Amino acid sequence: MARMVSYQDWVRATRTPTDTFAIDLHPQSVQLGDHILLEGVYYPIKDMRDVGSGAKLLILDGRPPWRMAGPLHMYRPKERTTVKLEEGPK
Repeated sequence: MARMVSYQDWVRATRTPTDTFAIDLHPQSVQLGDHILLEGVYYPIKDMRDVGSGAKLLILDGRPPWRMAGPLHMYRPKERTTVKLEEGPK
């Protein structure tokens, strides 16, 4: 049976997470707290496990675990970046 989600929760889950930036990541580069877009919803990564051949099993908040086998477009919190982000015109 499908889980019912309130409209407010759905709207919050389908918006790009605040204070994040888009980045393409390989499974080895994923960090806890990154967000992944699956089936139109952004899920934060709570935990992960190595599953061999460079893949990771991502433990997501609000969804069953998901196997990441190759690079994906993800969202990382800005405060956790080691890369200097370019600022737009002032």
